[in-house]
Amino acid sequence: MNSFIKILLFTFLPFLMAAGCEDANTSCGEPGISGTDLTDSLVNDLKCSLKKLTDQDEVTFSIKSQDEWNEWLNCETAESAIDFTEEFIVGGRYRSYQCGYLKDFQLTDECEAVRVEVIVEARDCEAITEVYFFHSIPLNYSERKIEFTIKQIEQ
Repeated sequence: MNSFIKILLFTFLPFLMAAGCEDANTSCGEPGISGTDLTDSLVNDLKCSLKKLTDQDEVTFSIKSQDEWNEWLNCETAESAIDFTEEFIVGGRYRSYQCGYLKDFQLTDECEAVRVEVIVEARDCEAITEVYFFHSIPLNYSERKIEFTIKQIEQ
Protein backbone atom coordinates (compact mmCIF):
# COMPACT_ATOMS: atom_id res chain seq x y z
CA MET A 1 0.00 0.00 0.00
CA ASN A 2 1.49 3.35 -0.90
CA SER A 3 2.19 6.04 1.69
CA PHE A 4 -0.59 8.38 0.53
CA ILE A 5 -3.29 5.73 1.02
CA LYS A 6 -1.89 4.82 4.44
CA ILE A 7 -2.00 8.47 5.53
CA LEU A 8 -5.59 8.84 4.30
CA LEU A 9 -6.64 5.60 5.96
CA PHE A 10 -5.12 6.44 9.35
CA THR A 11 -6.34 10.03 9.22
CA PHE A 12 -9.98 9.30 8.44
CA LEU A 13 -10.47 5.84 9.98
CA PRO A 14 -11.31 7.16 13.49
CA PHE A 15 -13.96 9.47 12.00
CA LEU A 16 -15.51 6.67 9.96
CA MET A 17 -15.63 4.34 12.98
CA ALA A 18 -17.37 6.96 15.11
CA ALA A 19 -19.85 8.02 12.41
CA GLY A 20 -22.70 5.97 13.92
CA CYS A 21 -22.65 7.82 17.24
CA GLU A 22 -24.58 11.06 17.48
CA ASP A 23 -22.59 12.43 20.40
CA ALA A 24 -18.84 12.76 19.78
CA ASN A 25 -18.21 12.34 23.52
CA THR A 26 -19.95 8.95 23.59
CA SER A 27 -18.27 5.69 22.64
CA CYS A 28 -20.37 2.95 21.14
CA GLY A 29 -20.93 -0.01 23.42
CA GLU A 30 -20.30 1.83 26.67
CA PRO A 31 -22.85 2.23 29.48
CA GLY A 32 -23.83 5.68 30.55
CA ILE A 33 -27.05 6.89 28.98
CA SER A 34 -28.43 9.46 31.38
CA GLY A 35 -31.93 9.09 32.68
CA THR A 36 -33.95 8.36 35.77
CA ASP A 37 -34.87 5.08 37.42
CA LEU A 38 -38.67 5.26 37.79
CA THR A 39 -39.22 1.74 39.13
CA ASP A 40 -39.79 2.61 42.78
CA SER A 41 -41.96 5.62 41.95
CA LEU A 42 -44.20 3.78 39.49
CA VAL A 43 -44.50 0.50 41.40
CA ASN A 44 -44.64 1.69 45.02
CA ASP A 45 -45.94 5.27 44.83
CA LEU A 46 -48.30 5.15 41.83
CA LYS A 47 -49.08 1.41 42.19
CA CYS A 48 -48.69 0.79 38.44
CA SER A 49 -49.19 -2.60 36.84
CA LEU A 50 -49.31 -3.80 33.25
CA LYS A 51 -52.49 -3.89 31.21
CA LYS A 52 -50.98 -5.70 28.20
CA LEU A 53 -49.39 -9.14 27.75
CA THR A 54 -49.74 -10.03 31.41
CA ASP A 55 -49.70 -13.81 30.82
CA GLN A 56 -46.13 -13.78 29.42
CA ASP A 57 -43.12 -14.32 31.67
CA GLU A 58 -41.15 -11.52 30.01
CA VAL A 59 -42.68 -8.27 28.76
CA THR A 60 -40.68 -5.29 27.48
CA PHE A 61 -41.74 -2.00 25.90
CA SER A 62 -41.07 1.66 25.34
CA ILE A 63 -43.66 4.32 26.15
CA LYS A 64 -43.29 7.50 24.10
CA SER A 65 -46.60 9.29 24.70
CA GLN A 66 -49.44 9.76 27.16
CA ASP A 67 -51.63 7.54 24.94
CA GLU A 68 -49.08 4.71 25.10
CA TRP A 69 -48.86 5.25 28.90
CA ASN A 70 -52.63 4.71 29.10
CA GLU A 71 -52.43 1.63 26.85
CA TRP A 72 -49.65 -0.09 28.80
CA LEU A 73 -50.08 0.93 32.44
CA ASN A 74 -52.80 0.81 35.03
CA CYS A 75 -51.81 3.28 37.78
CA GLU A 76 -53.55 5.10 40.61
CA THR A 77 -53.27 8.26 38.51
CA ALA A 78 -53.83 8.39 34.77
CA GLU A 79 -51.20 11.11 34.28
CA SER A 80 -47.68 10.00 33.41
CA ALA A 81 -44.75 10.62 35.69
CA ILE A 82 -42.61 12.16 32.93
CA ASP A 83 -42.70 14.86 30.26
CA PHE A 84 -42.90 13.04 26.91
CA THR A 85 -41.58 16.12 25.08
CA GLU A 86 -38.25 15.58 26.88
CA GLU A 87 -37.97 11.83 27.54
CA PHE A 88 -39.61 8.44 27.19
CA ILE A 89 -39.80 5.24 29.22
CA VAL A 90 -38.19 1.87 28.60
CA GLY A 91 -39.39 -0.86 30.87
CA GLY A 92 -41.12 -4.09 31.46
CA ARG A 93 -41.79 -6.97 33.75
CA TYR A 94 -40.06 -10.28 34.37
CA ARG A 95 -41.84 -13.12 36.14
CA SER A 96 -39.44 -14.92 38.46
CA TYR A 97 -40.29 -18.31 39.91
CA GLN A 98 -37.72 -17.91 42.71
CA CYS A 99 -38.59 -14.72 44.61
CA GLY A 100 -36.64 -12.52 42.21
CA TYR A 101 -35.84 -8.86 42.71
CA LEU A 102 -34.30 -6.19 40.50
CA LYS A 103 -30.56 -6.23 41.14
CA ASP A 104 -29.28 -4.04 38.31
CA PHE A 105 -30.48 -2.08 35.29
CA GLN A 106 -28.02 -0.74 32.73
CA LEU A 107 -28.48 1.27 29.52
CA THR A 108 -25.80 1.09 26.82
CA ASP A 109 -25.51 3.32 23.76
CA GLU A 110 -24.89 0.95 20.84
CA CYS A 111 -25.09 3.89 18.39
CA GLU A 112 -27.69 2.16 16.21
CA ALA A 113 -29.65 0.88 19.23
CA VAL A 114 -30.05 1.25 22.96
CA ARG A 115 -29.28 -1.94 24.86
CA VAL A 116 -31.26 -2.37 28.07
CA GLU A 117 -29.76 -4.99 30.36
CA VAL A 118 -31.82 -6.09 33.35
CA ILE A 119 -30.38 -8.35 36.05
CA VAL A 120 -32.86 -10.14 38.31
CA GLU A 121 -31.45 -11.95 41.32
CA ALA A 122 -33.24 -15.05 42.57
CA ARG A 123 -33.62 -15.66 46.28
CA ASP A 124 -33.85 -19.01 47.99
CA CYS A 125 -37.59 -19.56 47.74
CA GLU A 126 -40.10 -20.73 45.18
CA ALA A 127 -42.70 -17.97 45.22
CA ILE A 128 -43.64 -16.35 41.94
CA THR A 129 -42.73 -12.67 41.91
CA GLU A 130 -43.20 -10.03 39.26
CA VAL A 131 -40.10 -7.88 38.88
CA TYR A 132 -40.87 -4.53 37.25
CA PHE A 133 -38.33 -2.12 35.77
CA PHE A 134 -38.90 1.38 34.38
CA HIS A 135 -36.35 3.96 33.32
CA SER A 136 -36.76 7.29 31.55
CA ILE A 137 -34.20 8.27 28.92
CA PRO A 138 -33.77 11.40 26.79
CA LEU A 139 -36.03 11.75 23.77
CA ASN A 140 -33.08 11.90 21.35
CA TYR A 141 -32.80 8.08 21.73
CA SER A 142 -36.45 7.48 20.82
CA GLU A 143 -35.86 6.63 17.15
CA ARG A 144 -33.31 3.93 17.94
CA LYS A 145 -34.09 0.26 18.24
CA ILE A 146 -34.46 -0.81 21.88
CA GLU A 147 -32.84 -4.19 22.62
CA PHE A 148 -33.68 -5.83 25.94
CA THR A 149 -31.67 -8.54 27.70
CA ILE A 150 -33.06 -9.92 30.94
CA LYS A 151 -30.94 -12.32 32.97
CA GLN A 152 -31.80 -14.08 36.20
CA ILE A 153 -28.84 -14.96 38.40
CA GLU A 154 -28.73 -17.13 41.49
CA GLN A 155 -27.90 -15.55 44.84
